[in-house]
Amino acid sequence: MAPIRLAAQVSPEDFLRAIEEMPDQDLILVVTRALAVRAERAAPHLTTGESAVMARINAALSPSARARLEELTSKRKAETLTSEEYDELIRLTDDVEQIDAARARALTELAQLRHTTLESVMHDLGISRPGH
Repeated sequence: MAPIRLAAQVSPEDFLRAIEEMPDQDLILVVTRALAVRAERAAPHLTTGESAVMARINAALSPSARARLEELTSKRKAETLTSEEYDELIRLTDDVEQIDAARARALTELAQLRHTTLESVMHDLGISRPGH
């Protein structure tokens, strides 16, 4: 990389002139880093507290438990569940309800942390109200 000499205070115009003289490889590096800095500045940042709450909001059944729930639900609809499978379906359904309740509490907590409404937080996160 060719060295670039810059004064302590460089005008944007002087900086752009220096960029015009750069080899392509250096120009790509500068542009890539500049875009990364811009993205970092524009991205919303979560506090430590918000990060912990977001983890609870995003909690879900494991993929294997979700697949099993779907399988048991299909068997229930087809009326082919055994009594053991019925008990398992109830346990998995209870797990989903507990996760959903914890998610609702965490959404409320996030709204309080952000000093805003639950509706606003749900909108910001792209979460719609459940249809009943």
